[in-house]
Amino acid sequence: MKSFHQSIKVAMLTSLLGLTLNSCQDAEFYQKEYLEGYGVPEEQRLSDDPDTQEGIMTPERPGNIPGQGSTSLPGQGSTSLPGQGSTSMPGQTPDQNQGQTQISCDASSLMHKVENFTQNMTSSKVDIIWVMDNSGSMGDEQEDLARNFDAFINEFITRDIDFKMGITTTDGRSEYNGNVIGNLTALTSVKAKEDEQQFINTFKSWIKVGVRGSGNEKGLQTSKSFLQKHASSFLRPDAYLVVVYVSDEEDHSLETSIAYANYFKSLKKNEGMVKVHSIVQTPEYNIAEKYIGYRYKSVSDLTGGTTSSIHQDFYTTLSNMGIAILELVDSFALAKSPIVSTIEVSVDSVDQTSGYDYISSSRLIKFDQNSVPDKGSQIKIEYDYCPGAN
Repeated sequence: MKSFHQSIKVAMLTSLLGLTLNSCQDAEFYQKEYLEGYGVPEEQRLSDDPDTQEGIMTPERPGNIPGQGSTSLPGQGSTSLPGQGSTSMPGQTPDQNQGQTQISCDASSLMHKVENFTQNMTSSKVDIIWVMDNSGSMGDEQEDLARNFDAFINEFITRDIDFKMGITTTDGRSEYNGNVIGNLTALTSVKAKEDEQQFINTFKSWIKVGVRGSGNEKGLQTSKSFLQKHASSFLRPDAYLVVVYVSDEEDHSLETSIAYANYFKSLKKNEGMVKVHSIVQTPEYNIAEKYIGYRYKSVSDLTGGTTSSIHQDFYTTLSNMGIAILELVDSFALAKSPIVSTIEVSVDSVDQTSGYDYISSSRLIKFDQNSVPDKGSQIKIEYDYCPGAN
């Protein structure tokens, strides 16, 4: 009889162990068949993470965003803003859904915006922060980004763009939160001119930040901490600020994505000088809901940046993102998403009825090659926008 009870206990323990292993495997190796390797298993991650049970955003169902009703402008039906179609992702919270829901408002609620620019005085410099996920499943993605970095940077060097770059990770633990990987003096256009290959090799080495970081990724928090710690030595007041997130899991920072977007915008006199780009998990690859980078995408939408799938070819993704950033240096970025029919442009107090285009995907006014204002010209751009818009 004793032997029988022992057999029962062994069977039960074996079954429990099998369920535990399956659960761990599902959590760490989700949808990784497209990679050659599986990265570092969960048990090899740093385990002394006090934040693993904190700051997890609880999923909610989609809801309306306050201030973004569905009433229409008189005589115009439902007025949607450019780049803001009804492409909301299933299972998003109101925070996640910000910037993705079709937006319309009536004439009485429209706001008027006037923005002033000086040609060639604020558009030739770019400060770029790379926020790389350093959790256990990111080894392959770090290698891919490093291998394809040339696709991103070559045109910057060819066009002699004045840039600075900094690198941090998604590890939000106090001893790592917002820390600089390498230093803030080696990844600049000045260093690229001195020795282009050395500059590229340095970036490729530093962007491979390792896979020993916290599995509770907080990229939005760490990028804010990076700026709070290093703004005085890194940010230039007349440069565009670009933040690039690379992560295969959702952000778990404590504040809302809107709060982080507003913080980034507060660093610039003109909100349009901030762009956030995200390379994250997206729904079309049938990824488990909890891993999709809704919060990163939300901040990108709120700043007129782009979102790409981390499953896509990195060469194409980095090339396209580089082009989007380069568009900034000869265009004028708007702080809000305008109703296109209300845009008015003047150069040195002379109204312009042609010679420029509005690029809705990045909220830019771009002049035609033969209509570019002279250096020092004063450009005024006026428009109406819905108050609930990005």
